[in-house]
Amino acid sequence: MRFIGRSGKKWNYFLTVFAAMLGLAFSAHGQSGPRGGKASEEAGVSAPSQATALPANTVQIRVECGNPAARVKTIADGLKLLGNFHPAVLLISGTCHENVVIQGLNGITLQGNPKATVDGGSDPNFGTVKISGSINIALNNLTVTGSGQGVGCLGVSYCVLTQVTVENSLGDGADVQAGARLEIFDSVIQNNANAGLGVAGVAAFFGGAITGNGSNGVALRNGGFFATVPGNLTATVTIQNNAGNGIRTALHNTIILNSAIVSGNAIDGVTLQMGSTLDMFASNITNNRGHQVRIGDLSVARFSGFQSNTVTGANFPDVVCDPQFSATRQLLANAVGATTNCPAELPPTP
Repeated sequence: MRFIGRSGKKWNYFLTVFAAMLGLAFSAHGQSGPRGGKASEEAGVSAPSQATALPANTVQIRVECGNPAARVKTIADGLKLLGNFHPAVLLISGTCHENVVIQGLNGITLQGNPKATVDGGSDPNFGTVKISGSINIALNNLTVTGSGQGVGCLGVSYCVLTQVTVENSLGDGADVQAGARLEIFDSVIQNNANAGLGVAGVAAFFGGAITGNGSNGVALRNGGFFATVPGNLTATVTIQNNAGNGIRTALHNTIILNSAIVSGNAIDGVTLQMGSTLDMFASNITNNRGHQVRIGDLSVARFSGFQSNTVTGANFPDVVCDPQFSATRQLLANAVGATTNCPAELPPTP
């Protein structure tokens, strides 16, 4: 935030004092440290427990859930205080019993300080954290639990979860709708009543686990895209012990598995339906109770990475092609030992 033709120091001082009156902290260009010094302390703001790179001019506000003496006791109240100030960080401690709605906002971070829980309660008609029509919304070091849906990334939104646990929701653990993008880093989605992760938009999972959910681990629909990638702290994405398929697609979906383990799920490891595709490398799909990979109508599975994949289980065949018009590519070359009933692969027609 710059003001042409004014003294930078004077305006920074004015903004810092004004923000402190609102219970905020203002981090401006030229100040020492990321928190704005004494004014930040007077506003009841402290630094997160771990180093966090914040842009200049970041507003910070401390939310102390469960502390009756705190200036700001709920995330909702913290969001109201922000007004048009952004980027902004809410430093959250304690257990917040609320349903959080972030709508039409940009550049907001909910940061556990050092960790915190958001409990949405027991009403299945509400989500615990609902992000709608908002860009650059981040959740860090939080546990999200309860309510009908853990985290919803909806509308045209860009959402990022880092070291977040989403558990014990009454619906899907997390859901990303068409038009939205959800990136998940080193996080766990577990023990939710329905699917662990629902995908109709774009979802990328960078290290972590989707486990013990009441339906499919990942459920893709209506053109959804899902990719797994090694994380910063966790080298693999594990999708295991879910009560449905490990990953299920329906209608023109794309899956890219890189460094993934899909194991111990109650039905198939990966099932591709209605014009969906799988590209798999450096991954294992093993010991699921159905088949390891099921390829449905008009769907294709491609196995790449020069023998980097393992596909095996108790039910023959490991890779099953359902009629009509399903196919594999490079299975025998890159998932050595896998059995299949799929038609022999033919070279492309010149």
